[in-house]
Amino acid sequence: MRVIVSIDRGKCIDVASTIRSINVTYRRTLTDTAISLEHKLRLLLYFMSICYDTRQVWGYIDGRYYRGSDYLYYAMLNKLIEGETFEVDRMEKLTVEEFARWFSSGNITRIDERLYLIKDTARMLKILYDGYVSNLLEASSYRLSGSNGFVERLSKFKAFSDPLTKKIMVLASLIEFEGLASFTDSDRYMSVGVDYHLQRVALRVGMVRILDPHVFESIVRGRFVSRIVHDTIRSGCMEAYRIIVGETGFKAREVDAIFWNLGRSCCTVKNPSCHPPCSRSDICSFTSSTTYLCMGGCILNNVCEATSNRIFMMLKEPKYRTYYY
Repeated sequence: MRVIVSIDRGKCIDVASTIRSINVTYRRTLTDTAISLEHKLRLLLYFMSICYDTRQVWGYIDGRYYRGSDYLYYAMLNKLIEGETFEVDRMEKLTVEEFARWFSSGNITRIDERLYLIKDTARMLKILYDGYVSNLLEASSYRLSGSNGFVERLSKFKAFSDPLTKKIMVLASLIEFEGLASFTDSDRYMSVGVDYHLQRVALRVGMVRILDPHVFESIVRGRFVSRIVHDTIRSGCMEAYRIIVGETGFKAREVDAIFWNLGRSCCTVKNPSCHPPCSRSDICSFTSSTTYLCMGGCILNNVCEATSNRIFMMLKEPKYRTYYY
């Protein structure tokens, strides 16, 4: 069997040493005590069920511009504030016109598919947990791992069926970040949720190396790759980030936040901000979500292969259509 990727452990350790000096900051958004815990949990569950492929998603809320998953989240949070409680019976009957109105001030893609995942999530929540996310948490005994844990239970929902559990891990992270609940084993079991941003960073920096020349060319040229190739690269990236978690001592959710924001703000597909001057400082989520004091360039520019090697700069995430991320 051909070897597609390898993990450069030394590079992972170099990256870990570089980011060890910063911390993650998180501004809670669900502090309104007038909104019940259950309704906050439902918001996070349904948001994460449709949180994937947000590259062409954007919009305005109260005159402020949001992009990607931020727009999905704040548009849905706005509905919660307006009185939407995301009851399962209503979600099951939600029409595409009603769903589209949630995002009427911007642009959302794959709307029929996202609505299907909302409906399926509501159906499963109703069948298995009487329509309550709090029942799901209690049934899992606030454990992520093991038989009947949160991961095993939520994996039965189509929207959360990713074998690498990206959306489940991000949902668990948001629940903890927002102070809604804590998982007893999150420090030991939680993993980094690998999406296209984290894959792009791992490949360009050189933490994960593409050994197969045909796969390398496909990624550079933006061709669709097979499921085997996609899964192999993504699994390699997960292992690289697992090394970084171990070397830094950071929580997995913190490493996730660092590299997700780095990928979407600094290591973009086109015109990445490797060196000063940076053209995205006004919309940078990396500096707003960490304590990094930016001087106009990427925090990894001294350890990243793409900074000095054009071949690595040509890399981007594998092209693969999925609702996993």
